[in-house]
Amino acid sequence: MYNCIYKCNKGQDWQVNPKQMESIGLHGHLYSICSKQHTMKTRKTRKPRPKGQSLTAASKIHPETWNISKEEAAKALKAFGIPVKEIKKVTCLKHQVCISYQNQAGFGCCSFFSYRIFARWQQAVEKLIADSHTISEWESLGDIIEYDLVKFPYPRQIANALWDALKHRWHQLIGVAKYIKI
Repeated sequence: MYNCIYKCNKGQDWQVNPKQMESIGLHGHLYSICSKQHTMKTRKTRKPRPKGQSLTAASKIHPETWNISKEEAAKALKAFGIPVKEIKKVTCLKHQVCISYQNQAGFGCCSFFSYRIFARWQQAVEKLIADSHTISEWESLGDIIEYDLVKFPYPRQIANALWDALKHRWHQLIGVAKYIKI
């Protein structure tokens, strides 16, 4: 065991080894300034961010212009697993939608939700996929969609439908490319 200097919250230096520190119950009140590594971690490390852009950041979809109705919001929240008694207000923002609603217990709630829970999002992405006319357009769009699916939580049904639409369009484009070469 190494003797290390620890600083307490009041700025005093203490010299103890890690076993002593655990036995006297100080491990929660001190932080290490020792260069040796022990089993205690002083901070969490961050994973590197995946490179790419989301569909909204890449300006492929502009959901802030959508006029989401109260009925559409209620249907999306119920499908998402949130029981709603009444929708009070829907505000479309650039990357998310703010919904004020009354829950089943009668309490007023206001939360931010991703556009990805709405059927309209799925339809917009499927239209983008269908509008890709070349393999290079499809590949570029596929990279953006893949980033979006990895980075943001999607309902499983929507994610599966988008992958199926991507695969289907790929087969269509490959078929056209083979036909043109013949």
